[in-house]
Amino acid sequence: MEEQSESIFSSEFDDVQPVKRRWFILPWWIRAFSWLFLLAGALAPFILIAGLFRIPVNLSLYGMKSTDPVSVAGFCLIVLFMVKGIAAYGLWAEKNWGIVMALVDGLLGVVICIVSMFIPDHSNSTQSFILNFRLDLIVLVIYLIKLYRLKDQWDKSGK
Repeated sequence: MEEQSESIFSSEFDDVQPVKRRWFILPWWIRAFSWLFLLAGALAPFILIAGLFRIPVNLSLYGMKSTDPVSVAGFCLIVLFMVKGIAAYGLWAEKNWGIVMALVDGLLGVVICIVSMFIPDHSNSTQSFILNFRLDLIVLVIYLIKLYRLKDQWDKSGK
């Protein structure tokens, strides 16, 4: 029997395909929003400090609004921006937990968005449901569907 001779330059790793980076699995619009929320999450502690010095800061997300970061609504918004920043970091740094954190962030956003649609705005008491419908809810649902479909691919292309 003739044995096949192998070159000293070949290895068992020659047929391994390069792993696609996780960041490039994400669509361009999720990457763009990740950068924005990474910045917002990094600024959140400084906004809280500004609130301690009674500097008014306009905060708004998912129908919640506040000009005082130290108020209950302002603190909730700061926490939401921090959660979004952590999720954006997980996606940007291609962490194993990044996609799960982004899914949790999206689900939290959907819940808050739905709740904020049914809480009446006291500045205009004649608002109907159609006028109070949040368009970011549509974007959040698309975001969640896209992340859910990418989850297996994200896990398979792990570092």
